[in-house]
Amino acid sequence: ENFLFEFNQSKTINTKNKSYNLKKIKTNLYFSKVIGQSSAYLEINKNNLYVVSATGIFFSIKKNELFKKAYNPKKIETNINQLIKNENFFLKSYAGIKDVLIHNNFIFVSYVNEKDENCFNTGVLKAKLDSNFLEFEKFFDHKECKSLKKSKYKTFKMGQTGGRIISYKSNFLLTHGSYSEFDDVQNDNSIFGKILLIDSEGRILKNFSKGHRNPQGLGLINGEIIIETEHGPSGGDEINIINEDYNYGWPIASYGSHYKGQKHMDKIYPLPNSHLNFTEPAMYFDKAIAISEIISVPGKFNNEIDRSLYLASMKVNNDYGDNINLFQLKFNKKDLYIKDIIPIGERIRDLIYDEDKNEIIMFLDTSASIAVLSVN
Repeated sequence: ENFLFEFNQSKTINTKNKSYNLKKIKTNLYFSKVIGQSSAYLEINKNNLYVVSATGIFFSIKKNELFKKAYNPKKIETNINQLIKNENFFLKSYAGIKDVLIHNNFIFVSYVNEKDENCFNTGVLKAKLDSNFLEFEKFFDHKECKSLKKSKYKTFKMGQTGGRIISYKSNFLLTHGSYSEFDDVQNDNSIFGKILLIDSEGRILKNFSKGHRNPQGLGLINGEIIIETEHGPSGGDEINIINEDYNYGWPIASYGSHYKGQKHMDKIYPLPNSHLNFTEPAMYFDKAIAISEIISVPGKFNNEIDRSLYLASMKVNNDYGDNINLFQLKFNKKDLYIKDIIPIGERIRDLIYDEDKNEIIMFLDTSASIAVLSVN
């Protein structure tokens, strides 16, 4: 109950193109899901920043109070612990919340859903936005699930859940990971390894696209073009432009290789393998950057004419220096290229653009910090 957030750092980051200011607010959140001190996701609604830990703790902070020296953030009570019975959800594990979205005065959270005993998929909860109590109910709750027991190749893992959710026209798009299963990713009757189109009642309308391994980022360019980021296996992290009914190739096509523990899959799905007959990524990384969220940001953020994409990462790739980076990308029709590399030095779990303040806000797993980036 005793959470303390503290503004404790401001520094200048100089790159080849720009001078940035980075401010950090240290939190005392706990239970990182993978590496670092804690994982959390961010959303903005009006004058409030919402911070949602991967273990289901919800905070609301007034944006103009974010940089107070030390303060107790407003914790919003919920009924999450009544809906989720898997104790690993609340501890250090791959189970947990995967994204947050506020839309039309409702808050949605995607999460690892234990549908049957030790059998999982990615679900979505929904609650009417309230500053005191969030009464969640199940919004998207599909019957199909995967487990180690049922795993054909004994590859099942909860680390490949996907879970990014965005509003799209009058519906929603949800990335559903493969859970390290293989055959069903190309199966049109399965939700695994797909981007799902879901209506306002939580009903699945269709598999919008398929051939995805672990989609970690999802966004819109100019409100129309769908852009997605995706973890490859060992290498081959991808950025894809998503089109309805397109096939992005996994597990048949990838520029990465199977991990050492899954080398037996080379007999069935040999990698690396060409995207021939599949949709090529708009951009990929030979060596993994542990690709994360991607957002579209207007040119006013960095005093440029056109929009940029900002891409989060969670791992050092020596091709781009000795730090974990935030990448500034430019998009020209179907071509992507890196314009600037901003060394953040910590795992960037989530990022969001605050149009009112013209800032990019990030959550950093490594130190469990909220970080705010602006251009000097």
